[in-house]
Amino acid sequence: MARVSTATRLPVLGLLALVGLGCGARSDLGAPRDEANGGSASNGGSGGSGGMGSDGGAPAGCGNGVVEGREQCDEGALNEDRPALSLLNESLGADFVPVQPIVGSANAVELYAFSSQSAHTGFERVFSSVLFVYRQAGVGSLDLFTIHGIDLESTGLDSGDCAMTERFTGLPPGWFLAVSDDTPQEFDVVGPDEAFGDWEWHHNSDGGVISGLPFPGTWTVQIDAELQPCAPTWEFRDGGGEWLTLATPSSQLRAYGSPSACRTDCTVPFCGDGIVDGGEVCDDGNNTSGDGCAGDCSFAQ
Repeated sequence: MARVSTATRLPVLGLLALVGLGCGARSDLGAPRDEANGGSASNGGSGGSGGMGSDGGAPAGCGNGVVEGREQCDEGALNEDRPALSLLNESLGADFVPVQPIVGSANAVELYAFSSQSAHTGFERVFSSVLFVYRQAGVGSLDLFTIHGIDLESTGLDSGDCAMTERFTGLPPGWFLAVSDDTPQEFDVVGPDEAFGDWEWHHNSDGGVISGLPFPGTWTVQIDAELQPCAPTWEFRDGGGEWLTLATPSSQLRAYGSPSACRTDCTVPFCGDGIVDGGEVCDDGNNTSGDGCAGDCSFAQ
């Protein structure tokens, strides 16, 4: 079952109006799209030139503190990549990997679309616990979704009976639970910067939404999960369309509110270079507005 949290959380009416909606296409809410360049992400397409993170190898000598050859800058040991949003997990390597939010016109409660005691975002998986980051267009904050299993009634897919726990720590000031599925005993605030979920589901889905994560902003959220054999897979659905399989028990989601002075490949970050650095919401490789990303990279259009 699912419940919208009270007090400072999103309005209950936004959820009740959606009872009866099923999984799959959400044309009523507007197709979620790739945050970087404004293109559709609902078909699993890649982020293209708007993808986060620098491409190509660093020039020889990059990192020695001397600007030479084709280097644009070189701060030596101070060279740093500061993507707007990135994920750290053992299965992805030793470093943070740039990721993108999914972006759409719905708010978090509308996208969760509670009906038949389940979420219906379109990103549910049968024997999997799924994380993804969402941003409502025109809103300067992110929503972190966590969803376990899938609804049998609306999809015909059966997750069976299962359970898991998940702890979120380091949540930045201003965060709140937008959706608690299904009771405070299963997903609730347990500290100033901490939420904890202890879910059991039965042939449906379970989960919740943490909202109010500032974007752009600087913060790091620690996510610790304990899965059961009945739902052995932990995944992150990237806004560019890729499914990333995560290793338990821990991941970190990081945001930067400003770029570095010099990247690790000795390039200088700037709006229009096709890389979404800290402080940017999107970057489609130019400074033209009206093409999916504002000319100053401040919002996706």
